Amino acid sequence: MSRGKKFVALALALGGLWAWALFRLVSRHSLDASQVKDQVSSVQHLPWHDPVFIAVFAAPFLALALFGIYAVVTIVTQVIRFEDKKEAAAELAQDLITARADLQRRGYQFVN
Repeated sequence: MSRGKKFVALALALGGLWAWALFRLVSRHSLDASQVKDQVSSVQHLPWHDPVFIAVFAAPFLALALFGIYAVVTIVTQVIRFEDKKEAAAELAQDLITARADLQRRGYQFVN
Protein backbone atom coordinates (compact mmCIF):
# COMPACT_ATOMS: atom_id res chain seq x y z
CA MET A 1 0.00 0.00 0.00
CA SER A 2 1.43 3.37 -0.97
CA ARG A 3 1.98 6.18 1.49
CA GLY A 4 -0.92 8.18 0.04
CA LYS A 5 -3.34 5.28 0.39
CA LYS A 6 -2.23 4.72 3.97
CA PHE A 7 -2.79 8.41 4.71
CA VAL A 8 -6.27 8.36 3.18
CA ALA A 9 -7.18 5.16 5.04
CA LEU A 10 -5.98 6.61 8.34
CA ALA A 11 -7.79 9.90 7.70
CA LEU A 12 -11.03 8.08 6.89
CA ALA A 13 -10.73 5.89 9.98
CA LEU A 14 -10.02 8.83 12.27
CA GLY A 15 -12.73 10.93 10.59
CA GLY A 16 -15.25 8.14 11.03
CA LEU A 17 -14.29 7.69 14.66
CA TRP A 18 -14.58 11.45 15.22
CA ALA A 19 -18.00 11.62 13.55
CA TRP A 20 -19.25 8.62 15.52
CA ALA A 21 -18.10 10.13 18.83
CA LEU A 22 -19.53 13.55 17.98
CA PHE A 23 -22.93 12.22 16.91
CA ARG A 24 -23.06 9.92 19.92
CA LEU A 25 -22.44 12.86 22.24
CA VAL A 26 -25.02 14.99 20.44
CA SER A 27 -27.63 12.24 20.61
CA ARG A 28 -26.89 11.73 24.30
CA HIS A 29 -27.61 15.40 24.95
CA SER A 30 -30.43 15.81 22.46
CA LEU A 31 -33.79 17.00 23.64
CA ASP A 32 -37.04 15.21 22.97
CA ALA A 33 -39.83 16.93 21.03
CA SER A 34 -41.73 18.10 24.11
CA GLN A 35 -38.78 20.16 25.31
CA VAL A 36 -38.06 21.65 21.89
CA LYS A 37 -41.58 22.73 20.92
CA ASP A 38 -41.06 26.35 21.99
CA GLN A 39 -37.54 26.62 20.61
CA VAL A 40 -36.52 27.67 17.11
CA SER A 41 -34.09 24.83 16.61
CA SER A 42 -32.62 22.02 18.61
CA VAL A 43 -29.18 23.10 17.37
CA GLN A 44 -29.28 25.81 20.04
CA HIS A 45 -29.25 23.06 22.65
CA LEU A 46 -26.04 21.37 21.64
CA PRO A 47 -24.03 20.46 24.72
CA TRP A 48 -21.51 23.31 24.51
CA HIS A 49 -21.17 23.21 28.29
CA ASP A 50 -19.91 19.60 28.23
CA PRO A 51 -16.08 19.52 28.16
CA VAL A 52 -16.03 16.10 26.48
CA PHE A 53 -18.22 17.40 23.64
CA ILE A 54 -16.00 20.45 23.22
CA ALA A 55 -12.87 18.28 23.15
CA VAL A 56 -14.34 15.89 20.57
CA PHE A 57 -15.69 18.75 18.45
CA ALA A 58 -12.38 20.64 18.49
CA ALA A 59 -10.11 17.62 17.93
CA PRO A 60 -9.76 17.94 14.10
CA PHE A 61 -9.13 21.67 14.32
CA LEU A 62 -6.54 21.15 17.03
CA ALA A 63 -4.87 18.41 14.97
CA LEU A 64 -4.75 20.71 11.93
CA ALA A 65 -3.25 23.55 13.98
CA LEU A 66 -0.64 21.24 15.50
CA PHE A 67 0.28 19.91 12.06
CA GLY A 68 0.71 23.49 10.82
CA ILE A 69 2.95 24.33 13.77
CA TYR A 70 4.98 21.17 13.15
CA ALA A 71 5.39 22.06 9.47
CA VAL A 72 6.52 25.62 10.22
CA VAL A 73 8.97 24.48 12.92
CA THR A 74 10.40 21.81 10.60
CA ILE A 75 10.92 24.28 7.75
CA VAL A 76 12.45 26.94 10.01
CA THR A 77 14.88 24.48 11.61
CA GLN A 78 15.94 23.16 8.20
CA VAL A 79 16.53 26.71 6.93
CA ILE A 80 18.55 27.58 10.04
CA ARG A 81 20.68 24.43 9.71
CA PHE A 82 21.24 24.91 5.96
CA GLU A 83 24.95 25.06 5.21
CA ASP A 84 26.76 26.69 2.32
CA LYS A 85 28.72 24.12 0.37
CA LYS A 86 31.65 25.95 -1.21
CA GLU A 87 32.87 22.83 -3.01
CA ALA A 88 29.43 22.15 -4.47
CA ALA A 89 29.11 25.77 -5.62
CA ALA A 90 32.50 25.61 -7.36
CA GLU A 91 31.59 22.28 -8.98
CA LEU A 92 28.28 23.70 -10.21
CA ALA A 93 30.03 26.77 -11.64
CA GLN A 94 32.48 24.50 -13.48
CA ASP A 95 29.58 22.41 -14.82
CA LEU A 96 27.92 25.59 -16.13
CA ILE A 97 31.12 26.67 -17.88
CA THR A 98 31.49 23.21 -19.43
CA ALA A 99 27.85 23.15 -20.57
CA ARG A 100 28.12 26.64 -22.06
CA ALA A 101 31.27 25.70 -23.97
CA ASP A 102 29.60 22.53 -25.24
CA LEU A 103 26.56 24.49 -26.45
CA GLN A 104 28.79 27.04 -28.22
CA ARG A 105 30.71 24.18 -29.87
CA ARG A 106 27.37 22.82 -31.16
CA GLY A 107 26.47 26.19 -32.66
CA TYR A 108 24.32 27.88 -30.03
CA GLN A 109 24.86 31.65 -29.94
CA PHE A 110 24.50 33.35 -26.53
CA VAL A 111 23.01 36.87 -26.53
CA ASN A 112 24.91 38.34 -23.58
